[in-house]
Amino acid sequence: MSTNETPSFDELDPVESTPETSGSDWINPETGEKFVGEITGFNPGAGGEGNAGVVEIEGRPYSLNWSQRDDLIASLVVGSTMGIHKLDEEESFTDDDTGEEVVYNPTEVRFA
Repeated sequence: MSTNETPSFDELDPVESTPETSGSDWINPETGEKFVGEITGFNPGAGGEGNAGVVEIEGRPYSLNWSQRDDLIASLVVGSTMGIHKLDEEESFTDDDTGEEVVYNPTEVRFA
């Protein structure tokens, strides 16, 4: 496959999200200090309304400001490849408001 071709859905790797298991050793660098590592989690809702969320690097949490959050999302999302597959199987649930059964086909997403 050429680097300019978009891969097919089946060529993309399935992704399993893992539950947030934040450590208590928050990343809080001193002036001039640097910290680099693999992103191991992202919780955009951490900290409640008005907060930009928390990213985990090597299992250690770091509280984001809004511009850092925007940069994180842009670097991880913009330019990436995402595949969506609507599955043949059906699932259902009961709507709490109407009491009616809702039948739908779930979707699977993959990323490169």
